[in-house]
Amino acid sequence: MTELRVIRKTQCGGCKKYFVGESAFFARRTGEYNRRRCLSTEEMIAQGYASERLLVKMYLENKPIREEHDVWYIIAEREAVRKAFGRVSPTEDEDEE
Repeated sequence: MTELRVIRKTQCGGCKKYFVGESAFFARRTGEYNRRRCLSTEEMIAQGYASERLLVKMYLENKPIREEHDVWYIIAEREAVRKAFGRVSPTEDEDEE
């Protein structure tokens, strides 16, 4: 198994999925204001999302832990970052170790 990257994440309280980046997190919701819901996995894939298995940094009883989770991102945004910078930068979404 390859070594997993450790990322900072945003987790949805509704669908419990993890997201990299605020735009991916906010774009996962659909519907009118009083009838909003999370996109289904199939809808997310159709709208250009993908997921990968990563180590997610979190805290349990104020102690840092890392758990493996599927983390969702918007493919076009990741490709734009790679094109601009050569790879996904570890500044906001990843922790360097």
